[in-house]
Amino acid sequence: MANKPAAVQVAKEHKGRDEAAGSARVVERYGVRARLVPVPEGILEEAELRVPDPAVPIVRIEEEGREMENPDDPAYKRAMEDVARQRGVAAIEAMCLFGVELLDGLPEDDTWRKKLLFYEKRGRIDLSWADWDDPMEVEFVFIRYAFLTMDHVTYLGQISRMTGEELARAEASFRGNT
Repeated sequence: MANKPAAVQVAKEHKGRDEAAGSARVVERYGVRARLVPVPEGILEEAELRVPDPAVPIVRIEEEGREMENPDDPAYKRAMEDVARQRGVAAIEAMCLFGVELLDGLPEDDTWRKKLLFYEKRGRIDLSWADWDDPMEVEFVFIRYAFLTMDHVTYLGQISRMTGEELARAEASFRGNT
């Protein structure tokens, strides 16, 4: 079973705490309305910090009889790119959990779920971590993979005061709608 997303872990740890006040926009999709609200910086930061940097490879320099870090190692550079992508995903997932308040609950029609399960069956997403009996996780899956659009992500990033670089990284990691 895959690990639960960092944002889901953080959300469960922070469940019931006061949410940030401020700008909000109501949007509608799949016949349900949602309020988009700012995400507290601490939540975004904590979710991203759950994705650790890889260890810098060490190389032995025989002529000098010493070891030193090699941050130019191609595998290390690829790993750092993956970490940046994973942190972007963690930021988006935090925005899903803390920046989207469903006003009408989940849609009565479960077509969104059927589509996601079909998409998973084709190997395009991994939902093996999701507990379909846990209302918070089902709501998260709906928001993350069916409800939230790139426009919503951009808006949430702006009102949550993410830097342009953080917002670009988060947007680049967004898989979009199925």
